[in-house]
Amino acid sequence: MVKGAEILMRLVGNGVFGTPLSMPVGTVMTDELLAQVFDLAKAHDVAHIVASALDKNNLLFGSAFEGLYREQMYDAVIKSENQSFVLRKISEAFEKAQISHIPLKGSVIKELYPESWMRTSCDIDILIHKEDLSAASEVLCKELDFVKEKESSHDVSFVNSGKVCIELHFTLMEKEKSKLFGNITDRVWDFAAPQSNGYRYILKNEMVYFYHIAHMARHFRSGGCGVRPFVDLQLMINSRKYRTDEANQLLEEAGLVAFADCVEKQSGVWFSGKEHNDTTLLIEEYILAGGSFGSEQTRLKAEKQIHESEEKYVLSRLFVPSAYFKNNYPIVNKYKFLLPFFQIYRIFSFAFGKKKDFRKNRLEKMKNITENENEKTRLLFEVLGLK
Repeated sequence: MVKGAEILMRLVGNGVFGTPLSMPVGTVMTDELLAQVFDLAKAHDVAHIVASALDKNNLLFGSAFEGLYREQMYDAVIKSENQSFVLRKISEAFEKAQISHIPLKGSVIKELYPESWMRTSCDIDILIHKEDLSAASEVLCKELDFVKEKESSHDVSFVNSGKVCIELHFTLMEKEKSKLFGNITDRVWDFAAPQSNGYRYILKNEMVYFYHIAHMARHFRSGGCGVRPFVDLQLMINSRKYRTDEANQLLEEAGLVAFADCVEKQSGVWFSGKEHNDTTLLIEEYILAGGSFGSEQTRLKAEKQIHESEEKYVLSRLFVPSAYFKNNYPIVNKYKFLLPFFQIYRIFSFAFGKKKDFRKNRLEKMKNITENENEKTRLLFEVLGLK
């Protein structure tokens, strides 16, 4: 691990888990090193946690980057408070409209952090029944100052005048992604219980854990998930309430036991003093290179493993599931006979459209992945059970 990354993990460990801060021998927190750590922390959405740890250990005062780091902390606190307020308002409005709903992801996991603002989220994720989508959209837009932005095959995005974003899910994952993991996320409501006999539900711990692991695996297959999910995972491990026998049963059914074991080991290496092994070294390299959502290079490495060759990758981009067309061209839902015409249009636009040079360049980059890098990614995906 490069020095900046090692310091990043120690600072996150100190900020979230209270691990006494000890720097690598000979470390002096120069402005150059603070800049390196900041860039890495920002890429993994933990800059506010790093700032808190630096401040707590009197390592910020007088630095040229003091203001930049403190800004990350203040922004995280304000954003967290805004999101919590908006979620309460949405939940109250959904209760009144008798719309069953489940807060997801950061809204739930932030309760495990020593301070809720430490768990930032880009948006507020809420699950509803698909048949309630129209009513829920009306509540958000007519009563709560939201505007609809876009719709995908599994959620609809909204934003309000305060720039708080909502993702209203009617399934946890896209159909093809859910299928990869045994369609277990399709049964999510079987693992939900109402709070105080109302319309706000909470997920049982086994589903919170399973969904977190499945979501990590999904992002691994797309080029990486960043450091933050490992922080979440270590907090779940420390609580001893999440990886239950029921959770293990779900992991077994989805083929995710090996993946869960390996990422738990990785979080232990970073935040609980565990020793590295060959697999964690590969995971570490892959995650640190990718940032929160994967870099172009890690995405290409992942796609090459999933599709096995450049040729199969091209075919996968040409011939996409019908759900893609139904989502991007809603008229197909009404006139299904148009589907082949849109498929032909996609093939021609792929070959001759405005982005043809971008696609050609992307394919060249995939071909230029070295044999050594390709083999490391192949081995990693094989050990994790993601092939």
